Amino acid sequence: MAATEAEPYVGLVNVEGLLRKAKSFTDGEFSGMAAKLGIKGHLDKLIRSLKIINDILFDVETGINRSEVRGWLEKINGLNAPLDDLLDEFAYEARRPKEKLVKLSRFLPELNRNRRMSLMLIDVGSKYEALARCASEIYVAKASEQYDHFRDRETISYVSESKVMGRGDDLLKLKERIVGAGNDQDLSFISIIGMAGIGKTTLARFVYNDNDVVNHFDVRIWSWVSKESNIFRILKHMLEFLTYHPVDEMSIETVLLKLLERLKGKKYLLVLDDVWKQDYSMWDSFTQCLLKLGGSRGSKILVTTRLQQVADLFKPGSTYKVNFLPEDYCWELFRQIAVEGSGLEMTQQLEQVGRTIVKSCGGLPLAVKAMASIARFRRIEDWDKIAINEAPGSEFVDDVLKLSYDNLPSISLKQCFLYCSIFPKGSVMEKDELIQLWMAQGLLNPPQGRNLSMEDLGAEYLDIFVRTSILQDAELDEVDGKKFYKMHDLLHDLALSLSNYQCSIMEGIKVGTDDFGVHLSVINCEVSVSQPSTNKYERLRTLHWVNSGVLGDVLRYTTSLRVLIVVDSLLEELPDLISRLKLLYYLDISKTKIQRLPDSISTLYNLQTLRLYDLMELPKNFENLVNLKHLFIGNFQDLDKLSVLPSQAETVLNPSSLKACFKVHLHDNYPTENLKKLLDHPDLYSCLRIYRLENVSGYEKEKEKEKDTKEKLSSILRISTIESLRLHWNARRENCYDEGVLEDLQPHSDIKDLAIENYKGPAFPSWMQNTSEPVILHHLVKMELEDCSYCEQFPPLGHLPSLKVVKIRGMVNVKSIGAEFYGLTDGDGQSSSSGSPLTARTVFPKLRELTLRELTSLEEWSEPVSLSNHSSTVCPLLEKFEVEQCPKLERLPNVITSSHEHLRRLEVAWCDSLDGLPEGVVGLKSLEDLEIRGLPSLSKLSIGHCRNLTSLTIGGISEVRRTLQSGELASLPEQLQYLSALKFFTISGYGGLETLPEWFSELQSLQILKLEFCWKLMYLPAAETMKQLKNLDELDICYCPPLEARCTKGSRPELYKISHIPRIMINSEEIKFRPLNKNKNATYTQTLRNKVKESEKSGKGKRNVGERKQQGRNATLSSSQPADQVRPETPFLSIQPEEAHLGHPACPR
Repeated sequence: MAATEAEPYVGLVNVEGLLRKAKSFTDGEFSGMAAKLGIKGHLDKLIRSLKIINDILFDVETGINRSEVRGWLEKINGLNAPLDDLLDEFAYEARRPKEKLVKLSRFLPELNRNRRMSLMLIDVGSKYEALARCASEIYVAKASEQYDHFRDRETISYVSESKVMGRGDDLLKLKERIVGAGNDQDLSFISIIGMAGIGKTTLARFVYNDNDVVNHFDVRIWSWVSKESNIFRILKHMLEFLTYHPVDEMSIETVLLKLLERLKGKKYLLVLDDVWKQDYSMWDSFTQCLLKLGGSRGSKILVTTRLQQVADLFKPGSTYKVNFLPEDYCWELFRQIAVEGSGLEMTQQLEQVGRTIVKSCGGLPLAVKAMASIARFRRIEDWDKIAINEAPGSEFVDDVLKLSYDNLPSISLKQCFLYCSIFPKGSVMEKDELIQLWMAQGLLNPPQGRNLSMEDLGAEYLDIFVRTSILQDAELDEVDGKKFYKMHDLLHDLALSLSNYQCSIMEGIKVGTDDFGVHLSVINCEVSVSQPSTNKYERLRTLHWVNSGVLGDVLRYTTSLRVLIVVDSLLEELPDLISRLKLLYYLDISKTKIQRLPDSISTLYNLQTLRLYDLMELPKNFENLVNLKHLFIGNFQDLDKLSVLPSQAETVLNPSSLKACFKVHLHDNYPTENLKKLLDHPDLYSCLRIYRLENVSGYEKEKEKEKDTKEKLSSILRISTIESLRLHWNARRENCYDEGVLEDLQPHSDIKDLAIENYKGPAFPSWMQNTSEPVILHHLVKMELEDCSYCEQFPPLGHLPSLKVVKIRGMVNVKSIGAEFYGLTDGDGQSSSSGSPLTARTVFPKLRELTLRELTSLEEWSEPVSLSNHSSTVCPLLEKFEVEQCPKLERLPNVITSSHEHLRRLEVAWCDSLDGLPEGVVGLKSLEDLEIRGLPSLSKLSIGHCRNLTSLTIGGISEVRRTLQSGELASLPEQLQYLSALKFFTISGYGGLETLPEWFSELQSLQILKLEFCWKLMYLPAAETMKQLKNLDELDICYCPPLEARCTKGSRPELYKISHIPRIMINSEEIKFRPLNKNKNATYTQTLRNKVKESEKSGKGKRNVGERKQQGRNATLSSSQPADQVRPETPFLSIQPEEAHLGHPACPR
C-alpha cells in the first residue's frame, strides 16, 4: 500500500526525543553550556512548543485527513531533523574535551561556531512556536472530524472452502481441546492467536462446522466482535443469531432473560471472532453474564485474536498459536483459486511463475487468496507481470495488516516498527542490536517517573511487538544467549509504505540517482555519487553499506549520520573521513577486516555503540568517547597480536561504565588456542561471559578436546582480575552433564559478580555448597541464578560476608527454603564450620536486595533456626525485598522486623496461597514503597502505621479475583487514611468498589492517583474533598468504565470534581480542558455543574439519581450477601446501554 499525499505519516524523528535532548540543556547534563551561551530562555520556549505539539501528535497521526492538518504535519516533520542535528551538535560541543586555548586563532573558530549554532536555535525555535500556536486549531479539528477508517471486516460462520488446506493437524488438536478434556467446568476458554491474515477465522469456521463439534454441543453461536463492541452489543448479537430477529429495541435485562430461556441447561459453543479489546473488566463482566445464563457444564468459548494480551485476559496459557502455512499448501490453495475453472492449462512454466508469486506471500493464506484472485482469468503472459510488479496482496490485505499498526499505543512504538524496515526482507534482527539502533535514532525515551533505562524500554517495546504478532521470535537457538526476531515480508512492505519510504533498500543495482530516503541500505551495488544526489546524502541518518564500493566516496557527503553499519569482507581500513561524522551514535564494522581504528575516531564524542570483530590496539585518546555505552569486540583469536594498550584502557574496558567484557562462545569448532591467549593476557579484562557450556562435557569419557577446553577454562577462572562472571548453557538441549562441568569451573575467591543461567544439574557444585572457613566466595557481591530448573535446593548464601544482591528466578523444582539457604546446619542452631552456638551470627550481613521470582513449586519458607533460640539477626541492611509468582507459598518468614532501619521497598505479587505479609511490616518506619498485587488468599493487612510510605500499589490483578457469589471488596481499608506521606497511590482490582471514601482528604501529600481495574467504581470523593488535595498533579483512570463514562460522557457529572487537576489521563489519553486560563476554567467548571443540575431535572437525570440511591442502599448490605439478592429487581449484572461502551485503548499495567 503506497503512501500518498492524502495520507499523513509518522516521521522517523521522535518529538519526545527532541524534548529529552532539549531538556538536557536546561536541567540536565549540559545545563552549564546553555547558561554559558545564554540560550536557556530560548530553550525553555522551544520546550514549551514541543510539549504542545507532542500532546496532539498521536491523535493527528491516527485519524485526521484534512489538507491543512497534513500541511502542518509535514512542516513538523520538516523541522524535526534539522533541530535534532542542531541539538546533537550542541551535545557534541559540550562533550568535546576542554582544552586550554592558548592562541586567539584557536578561540575564534569556537566562538563563531557557538554563535552560529545559537542563532540557528533561535530561528528554528520561532518556527516551532508558530506551529504550536496552530495546535489548538488542529485539536479542535480532531474533536469535530469524522474519521474515514477502514471498516472492520465482519465475519460469518459459513465455510466456503470444501476442505481445510494444510490445517488438518490444527483442526484435530483444536477439536480435542473443545470436545475432549475440560467438560467438568461450567465454562472454559480457548484462544486462537496469530498474525493478521494467517487463517485464524478460517480455522475457527472449520472447527465450528465440524460434525463432531456439531454433535457435541446443543447450541452453537458465532459472534463477530468489532472494535466498538461492548457487552450489550455482543449479547444482542448472540440473541439475534439464535432467533434470526433483530433486537434493537430490547433492554439488556430483556436480552439476558431471552438468552436464559434458550441456553439454560444446554451445552453451547460460542465463537468470538476477531477480538481486539484489551479490557479485562469488560470480559470479566461478560463472563459473569454467561455464567448466569445457566448453560450446562462443558460449554466452551472459542476466541480468535492477533493479540497475546487479549488471549491472556481470558485464560493465560489456554492459547493455540496458528503458524504460517507451508509453501506446498499455499501453492495448492493458489492453484485452486487461480486455475481451477478458469480455463487455464497448468503447464510447467505456469506453475513455476505461480510458485514465485506464492513464495512472495510468505505463508500468509490471506495474501495467497488475494494474489490468486488477481491472477484468475489473466493471460499466461500476465502472470509474469504479477510476479514482478504487483505487491503480494491487495489493498484489502494491506488494510487488514495496518490494523495492528494503528493499535500501537504510542508514536514511539510506531516509529520503532517503521525503522525495522531498514533491514532487508527475511532478515533476522538481534535484540541488543535493534535496541541500540533505536537508541541511536532517539526513538527510546523512558517516561518521567519510571526508573527505566533506554535498554529496558527497548526490551518492553520488543515484547509488545511479539505479543501483537508484529514481530516473531526467530526459530533459532538462543546462540550465545542472544535473542532474535523476524518480521513478515508483508509487514515489511507495510512499514516501508507507512514511513513514506524514508527507509530505502537498494540491492544489486547501480546507484546514481537521489531516489532514496534518509535511512538507506545499499547492498551489493555499484555506487556512483553524482552531484545532484549529494544533498540527499547530506540528509542521511542511517547508512547500511554492504559490499558496495569505496565507502569514502559516500562519507564525503554525509554529515547527519547517526548510524553507520559497514559489511565488506575486503575492507581493512576505516577512512579518516569518519571524523566528519560528528553526530554519529552507532558504528558497526564487525563484519570487515578492520583491525586498527584511526586515531580520528576518538573525536566522535557522541558515539554510543561501537561494534568490532578483531582489534589490534585502541586508538589514541580513546578515553574521549565519553558517551560510549556499548563496546563489543567479537573475536579474540588474534589476542597475542594485541599491542600494549594505552594507559586509559583500564578505564575504557571497565564494565561498570561501558558494559564491555570478553565473551567466549564455545561453538562446536571453537579453537582451544584462543583460551590460551586469554590466559596470556589476564590484564585485559575484568568481565567474562562464557556461552554454550553444553559443548564442554562433564562425562568421565569426555573427548580429549573437551577435556582440554575445560582445563583451560578452569585456569582462566582463577585469574584474579576477573570481577564479573556469567556461565551460560543453552536452554534447549538434550545432554545434561552440567554438574561435572560446573564443579570444575570454580572461580577465584575474589570474584564479585557471579551469574549462572540454564544450569541443569540436580545440585550445585561443592565450591558453592561450602560454608566452612575460609569462605570460598568471600568477596562475592552479587549472585544471580536463572532457570536452574533441575536443582531442588538453593545454595547456601547467608554466610557470605560481602553479598549485597541476590536474584533467583525460575528454579521450579525447589519446594522449600530452609537452613541450607542461610548457611546453617540442619536445625541444631550451630554453624557448619566451628560447631559453636550462633549467639553472634548474622545471616546475610550485608544483603541489600533480595528478589525471588517464578518459584512455582515453593511451598514452605522457614526462618533460620537460630532465631528461635538465639539473638541472631537476618538481613539487617535489607533495602529491597521482592517475592513474585510463588503460587503455592502460604507464608513468608519473619525475616523483617519492625526494627529494620533500611527496608525501602517491599513487593509481594502473584502468590495465590499467601495469607499475610511478614509480621514485621507492621509499623515499619523505613518502608517507602509497597506493592501488593495478586494475593487472593490475603487474610490480614496492617500497614496503617507505616507513616513514611510514599508509594503504594494495592489490590488484586485481573487474573485473581473473587467471584460475585463470594463477594468483592467494596471499600478501601480505613487504615490507609493515616498514610499522610503518601505521594503515589495506585488502587487496582477492587471489583466491588463503587465510591472513593471522603477520608482521601487526609492524604495531603498525594501527587499521583491511579485507579485501575475497578470495574464498578462510579464516584470520586466530593469536589471539596478533591480540592483539599493541594499537591495532586495527576489522576490516571484505567479500566474503570462507569467512572470513565461519568467523566467523559453525557453531562459528565464527575468532571467538575477534577477539572482543577493539571493532568488527567483516561486509558492512556490525556483529557484536555479548554480554555486553559483560570478565570475561564472557573466558568467552564460552573457550566459543568449547571449541566449536571439540568440533567437531574430531566427523566434521565432522575433515573441516574435513583440508581445512585439504590447503589447506596446496596453498599450497606453485607458483602457476603448473594449478588442476586442485592438487586432483586435485576437478576443479572445490570449494565446501562449508554454506559456499556467499554471501548478504550490498552492501559499499561
